[in-house]
Amino acid sequence: MTLKKYKISKSHIEAVKRSGFDCHDVNKRYPVQNTELDKILASQNRALDPRARLLIKGREMFRGFKDRALMLASGLALTLAIPPEAWANTSPHETEGKIAPLYALLDVAAWSWELALLSGLLSTSLASLYLQARMFKMILPSYPKPKKSRRLNSIGRKVPKGNAEQVTPTPKLKWRVNGSSRMGKVRTENQDAYDFWRVSEDEVFMVVCDGAGGVDGGKEAAETAVQNIITILQAIYPEGGDPTDALEIAIEDARVFAKEHELAGITTAIIAHVKGDKLHYATLGDGTLSAVWPDGMVNHIQTPHNIQGQPSNIIAAYIGQGCAVPARTGSIRLEKGTTLMLMSDVASDLLPYEEFAAHRADYAQILKTKTDVPVADKLLEQIEVARDPDTNAYLHHDNMTLILAHFHEVLEPETTAVGTMPVSSMEVRHG
Repeated sequence: MTLKKYKISKSHIEAVKRSGFDCHDVNKRYPVQNTELDKILASQNRALDPRARLLIKGREMFRGFKDRALMLASGLALTLAIPPEAWANTSPHETEGKIAPLYALLDVAAWSWELALLSGLLSTSLASLYLQARMFKMILPSYPKPKKSRRLNSIGRKVPKGNAEQVTPTPKLKWRVNGSSRMGKVRTENQDAYDFWRVSEDEVFMVVCDGAGGVDGGKEAAETAVQNIITILQAIYPEGGDPTDALEIAIEDARVFAKEHELAGITTAIIAHVKGDKLHYATLGDGTLSAVWPDGMVNHIQTPHNIQGQPSNIIAAYIGQGCAVPARTGSIRLEKGTTLMLMSDVASDLLPYEEFAAHRADYAQILKTKTDVPVADKLLEQIEVARDPDTNAYLHHDNMTLILAHFHEVLEPETTAVGTMPVSSMEVRHG
């Protein structure tokens, strides 16, 4: 008795590919598009401008009228060229010869129609420009003429100290941070954890940890690592210090804590520090750090600790069980308008990057002005409910975590009185 080699069906290969994986190459992943992601923008009034709708409707009416007019003209021309009673006695070759001139005539009619419409539009535009110029000339004389300068009469006069106020717009760099974690539909426990520490408006530390589901204690390992990393950063990081050193020390401290307390679970870790336009990061495992640049380009910044030739869920670096593989670190300069994404592996596998990039301006506006809108959670919700069209199974297979951070510049007016001391304020945030 011989065993037959199992042959994977084409439909199964396509179904697995839609979930982000490849049946023949465990290291290959495909981005999964989720067309339902646009639901998040429904509340932002992304409907067409009324003038745009009117223009589109006019184009549709013109197109339909033109098509009907050409059909009527062609029918009349065919009737005149070949009367109905002559159709029975006309061969196909003779019919083709008689109809050929009509094609040219209809083409001329169509071009004449387009030319007439273009001429009408041009005439209307010129008339509008002419009327605007006339109105401008009528209104211009009514403006009051500027008076002569009286600066010389003010020589010797001084403004009383402390009474003059100057309002000058000052550019300020800001990072808006929005995070969420979801258990998903296929797990009974969320073993992901995240947190961030805002040092100032333009400086933030962010952490995402993903506890390994195949090992007991993944939830405890992830939550403990996040708490330890944030705590040690707050204790050791001075303003103006080296961020990369701080990130490495925080990871090492989390590893020591896990060993001393004999934690059974293991967890990945991805830490990012942003200050102004500088990004520093340290990663362990298969989490993802990505950037959507202002021009819409998507950049996966770090390389995960996967193993060549092994399934993608096997990682070579983590916190716990005595692992000492060093974190992969790096730093890059960012551009204003960039959105950073810190994700656990399932969120990064299924997030529709190109869809997000196509609507990056809308998301950026939400992140900048509406801090109460949980953008990250709405994105994860769309991924959570996505199903395979063939099997109706959920596309995700684990918990999902996402932190969004948007970098932008704002101009805030600063009012200062001459001769007075500036007032400083301190903001305290509680986690």
